[in-house]
Amino acid sequence: MPGKGFTPQASAAALAVLEEAMRNEVDGRQFYLEAAEKSVSPRSKATFTTLAADEAEHLRILQKEYESLQGSGKWVAATKVIGPQERRAEPLFPRDEKAAERTAQAIKSDLEALEFAMGIEERAFKLYSKASQETDDPHARALYKYLTNQENGHYKLIQRAHQYLTSPGEWYEEEEKPIFDGG
Repeated sequence: MPGKGFTPQASAAALAVLEEAMRNEVDGRQFYLEAAEKSVSPRSKATFTTLAADEAEHLRILQKEYESLQGSGKWVAATKVIGPQERRAEPLFPRDEKAAERTAQAIKSDLEALEFAMGIEERAFKLYSKASQETDDPHARALYKYLTNQENGHYKLIQRAHQYLTSPGEWYEEEEKPIFDGG
């Protein structure tokens, strides 16, 4: 039986959003795995590998919500499907003398993949943001807010990897801040 205020139309709309989101997560994961395999830059490879793992986790979460909506017509509390958040440290990359020796074409390929990935994350962000605004269910809103934050974080991670390839000097200046100024 659907929850209070949860109409069959709302249920159908929620299931449609979740179906689209699950397809996007599957496609995104596949893209990231392929991009990681083809990447020449350690930064790009690490970024794509991390994103592929995150997409698999998002798919798991969306599947649980989908199954719950189909079965009971109710959302599962986001805290029950999301679980504890682990803080992943971004990998630190040493100055790589060989980076300058990589071919322009290989780096161009990585850059194109990163730019495409930014588009993927931006579309996912918009999907979840819109879905969040259109639902009255607090569990759905919490889930969409979590996923919106995840996609925004992915976008920023990809941007940083892109910056690493296009302007490594600037990237190092931003990343390697001293612990104290010495003053």
